[in-house]
Amino acid sequence: MEGGEFWILTARNLEKNMPVGIVGGIRKQEVLEPHVEWFPWATPRNKVETILAYIEGMRQDTSLLIYTDLEEKNFWERMAQYGVIRRVGTYYRREDRVWLVWQEAQIK
Repeated sequence: MEGGEFWILTARNLEKNMPVGIVGGIRKQEVLEPHVEWFPWATPRNKVETILAYIEGMRQDTSLLIYTDLEEKNFWERMAQYGVIRRVGTYYRREDRVWLVWQEAQIK
């Protein structure tokens, strides 16, 4: 994929770090549009902790634009409560699908 970047999300279990998800992102000028896929064994805690760490690390020097399905709204609202992202809009797609649009929050 031209312009694509990938990161493996890892979480600590009792013995070692293990992969729990993968993020693929496409850069469009100075903006990165990431998309995450979780491995079946990723726990809710793994998801929260690894996405918080990923966004916190990326927002230091990269603009993020995150599109999420309406079904994932609660998860991403939680990320906004932690202060790492903010909702910036709604994208109405064909076939009555809706995406919520988020970007990295400003670092204070």
